[in-house]
Amino acid sequence: MAIPWKNPPYYSYRTCGTVLNPPALNERDEQRRRSVVNGLKVRLANLEYLTDPEYNGIFGQSLRRALIDWQIDEGLKVTGVLDRASAKKFAEPLVKLEQMGGEPGIPIPHNYLAGQFALESNWDPGAYNINEDTGTMDRGWPQINDGAFDIPDHVAFGDWATAIEFGANQLRNAKRRQSDDETYAEQDRWDCAILNHNHPVGADYLYDTGTYKTYDDALYVWLVADRANRPW
Repeated sequence: MAIPWKNPPYYSYRTCGTVLNPPALNERDEQRRRSVVNGLKVRLANLEYLTDPEYNGIFGQSLRRALIDWQIDEGLKVTGVLDRASAKKFAEPLVKLEQMGGEPGIPIPHNYLAGQFALESNWDPGAYNINEDTGTMDRGWPQINDGAFDIPDHVAFGDWATAIEFGANQLRNAKRRQSDDETYAEQDRWDCAILNHNHPVGADYLYDTGTYKTYDDALYVWLVADRANRPW
């Protein structure tokens, strides 16, 4: 369906950054940034570009050199920083593994998990957004809410495999809750599951009535599907 373009609230995230010489940050932002840096070290160590790293959150020259070597091998623009293209490339195999089924063995079709991450965080592992009404924070690629889930910052920002698995399981669990009802087509169930991340009340309404409660609800599902259809 064609929906006019609009800028919903989930575009307005902040980032704690991961560059070699970051700007001055407040104390909690600095801790978040260090978590992202440690996540980068884990991935590069697993890929054998970094040997015996110290997980201290410091983006030093040895990490920068390892990242440059990896960027060269991956055919990416060599920046020496964890830019969005590099972050997306690191996430790709983890996201694809989860979409194939992950531990529960339930595939996520049509690149929906990738579409959700692209829309929610624009592939920035340091992305976060503070809800002004509740004071809670959405964090990392899956935008894990710290009020709803007991997951610390160092996991949401720095344990990339766990964060991605969490995002996938949330999507799968939302879909699974509807699996016993044969009233709805498979695609309708996935639409409800996608919307559940952004607006659970709207997802319940869509499930109960077969129609969207608000324009923004319909737009959210459409935009996730739109980004899921874009190439990696």
